[in-house]
Amino acid sequence: QREIKKAKDQIEIAKIIRNFFKKTKDKKLIIIDKPKVSRFEIWDALQDFPEPLFVVYGDKEDWSIVAMRKEKNSFGSRKNFPISWGGLSYKDLQKITGVSNAVFCHRALFMAVAKSKEGAVKLAQLAIES
Repeated sequence: QREIKKAKDQIEIAKIIRNFFKKTKDKKLIIIDKPKVSRFEIWDALQDFPEPLFVVYGDKEDWSIVAMRKEKNSFGSRKNFPISWGGLSYKDLQKITGVSNAVFCHRALFMAVAKSKEGAVKLAQLAIES
């Protein structure tokens, strides 16, 4: 019973994520306003669509930006965050990006975090333009 519910929940989450994709005009950057999704659910739901480069998602606490993977079971990203951002956090990342509430960028350049949706979107846009 629990496994059936879990599978149904995963299907529902994938539908919700794909609906955000369908409603987005610029498919390079997808913004998901529904909290409680994980980057793994995002990667699974959007992997078959070649357009997304980054996905912004979050809640009241933090907003994350994740790079889409090149392939389902690979660690390579379709586009990385700029090399100069890798491993930076708070003031160092804020200074280099101009995003006042940037929190950190993973040293592997596949994920970054900001304290607001707007900050996360700005980081994603900067990464797309880089």
